[in-house]
Amino acid sequence: MFETFNRLSQREKTLLLTFIALLFFGVLYLFWNSKLQALETLQTTKTELQNQINQIKDAQPKFLAKKQQLEAYENLLNENKQDLSSLMENTAKDIGISLDDFKENKRSLSDDFSKKKRKNQKELMEYTQSVTIKNISLEQLSKFLEKLESNRFPVRVTQLNVNVSSSDRQVLKEIQLTVATYRNEEVKSEK
Repeated sequence: MFETFNRLSQREKTLLLTFIALLFFGVLYLFWNSKLQALETLQTTKTELQNQINQIKDAQPKFLAKKQQLEAYENLLNENKQDLSSLMENTAKDIGISLDDFKENKRSLSDDFSKKKRKNQKELMEYTQSVTIKNISLEQLSKFLEKLESNRFPVRVTQLNVNVSSSDRQVLKEIQLTVATYRNEEVKSEK
C-alpha cells in the first residue's frame, strides 16, 4: 500500500490526503451534528418535562384541597346514620304541619363493575322517603325544605310536585315530596 502511495505524484498525494482529510472531517461533522441534534432533543424534552412538573406543583395545593374535601364527604357518608322518616316528622312537628303516605325506598348507586372487584366493600346507598303534605302555606313549605336541607348530613329534596288551591294561591292544596339521603354501607358480596 505504501509502495502504491509512493508511486503517486506529488499532486496526486496532495489530492488524496485532501480527500482523506475532507472525508474524516465530513464524518466528524455528521457525528457531531447528530450528537447536537440529540442534545437539542433532550433539552426540549427536559424543558417540556420541567413545564409539566411546574404545572403539577402549581396544581398541587388545589388537588390537596379537593382531596381533603373529598375525604370530608367520604367521612360524612360513612358517618351518616340519619333516619329520614324521623327527621321529616320532627321537622314537620316543629313547623306545625302533618305528613301523610310515607313511602321508603333504598337503592345502590354503585356500579356493577365495582361490586365484582372486592368481597367486602363499602357501597354508596341512596335512601328516599316520599310523603304527601296537605293544606300547607308557601311559607311553611319553604321553612320545612330549608330545615331539611340545612341538616349536617346530605339530605336533599329530589322531587317536588305542588297542587295549588284555586281560591288562594298562597295555600298549597297538596304536595308530593321526595327526600333523599346518602350513605356508605359495607356490603358483603356473594362468593
